[in-house]
Amino acid sequence: MFDASADDIPIRPRPVSNGFSFYFPRFWICNARGGLCSKIDEIFEIIKANNIDIVVIVETWLHCGINDDLVYIPGYTLYRKDRSDGRTGGGILVYIKDQLPCQLQPQLDTTDVEVLWFLYRCSRMPREVSHILIGALYHPPHADNRCMLDHLISSMDIISKKHLYTGILLLGDFNQLPDSQLRSYPLRQLVSKPTRKTTILDKIYSNIFSWFDIPVILPALTKSDHDTVMLSPTACPHRPKRQTIYLYRRDPDPNKKALLCHHVKHMDWGFLFRLSSCAAMVDYFYTTILSALDYYLPIIRIAKCSTDEPWVTPSFRDLVKSRQRAFLSGNVTRYHRLRNRTQRMAAKLKKKYFVSKVEQLHSSDPGKWWSKTKCILKLDNSNPLANLNYQGSQEKLADKINEFFTSVSAHLPKVNADILANLTDDYSSEFIVDPC
Repeated sequence: MFDASADDIPIRPRPVSNGFSFYFPRFWICNARGGLCSKIDEIFEIIKANNIDIVVIVETWLHCGINDDLVYIPGYTLYRKDRSDGRTGGGILVYIKDQLPCQLQPQLDTTDVEVLWFLYRCSRMPREVSHILIGALYHPPHADNRCMLDHLISSMDIISKKHLYTGILLLGDFNQLPDSQLRSYPLRQLVSKPTRKTTILDKIYSNIFSWFDIPVILPALTKSDHDTVMLSPTACPHRPKRQTIYLYRRDPDPNKKALLCHHVKHMDWGFLFRLSSCAAMVDYFYTTILSALDYYLPIIRIAKCSTDEPWVTPSFRDLVKSRQRAFLSGNVTRYHRLRNRTQRMAAKLKKKYFVSKVEQLHSSDPGKWWSKTKCILKLDNSNPLANLNYQGSQEKLADKINEFFTSVSAHLPKVNADILANLTDDYSSEFIVDPC
């Protein structure tokens, strides 16, 4: 079908402001509205002209009778999810550039919703983003909103628990899917211009929006009434500045602590008991102990980087430097040994840090548990009432809140009115409280 080869679509690193090259993919979202086989030539020219890495196409209207060869694009691997329940329309197709380190996540797949999940992990990733979870979805106009939201939230939770600093990108046609739960996750909707007449239906939700430019609206495909959306990584992402912080603490050397214990254990406290007043005894005791502390455990200055994790210690930092020197010198045996030590120490330090933080929550104010937990997990302190930004009257807002709470028990069977009619007053008078 094409004369072009995979070499016509090169991958070019996109440098960022700190001098390193973090390659984040460029996305293109399209609602094809069927007839995909006749639009492949047009799609190929668009992704080639814009150097697209990942293509998300919804409403493909494909079925098992259409072979992959009919929608193949050279240089890309295609993944498709067609409707298999007898309904026409719908369907998702995703093209991923062959050299791109992006893997399908089949464990998240379900037949209840039209979603495909991928996990992107390049060889060099910024500290703030270890992986990128990509969800390509199509939510039909009259589909079950709760089913879709439950699937999205649970899938994001599964990957986020496994990879702590996972970036999230949800792309596709959301139609009228309520997004209050997505915004509370928290994700931000990036598309700000209409994609179908005056409505924004094709959307992008992400928690790493600072790493991407504002989405660009491109013309629709032939015979489609949805404009397309292109999302490109920014050249200068906003990153936290590295600053050196100096902390002062006593020397934690265990050998010096042992010497201090030996000194205090064999100290002669006879002079203390010969003092005439209690105040003099207290003053002598504290002066003696502080002098011993200053001698055996003096106060030292520790330099720490502002971007370091709270569990990172000077010994761990020195071990990482030693591992790096072994790698650069070509000493493979020493590098492997230091690499394993680094991994074990990192796991031990993380566990010790988080266990101590959780233990502190037991003795803290229960009202502050959630705020402290969000600090540990590095979640934004967003306003819990932000999703109540309702533009209508207060009465309608109250109705909306009431409808939500009643929907929680909507799956329960209704109470039989005949049972209520047969209820008798069998309570005792001792449980009646008369007003004074």
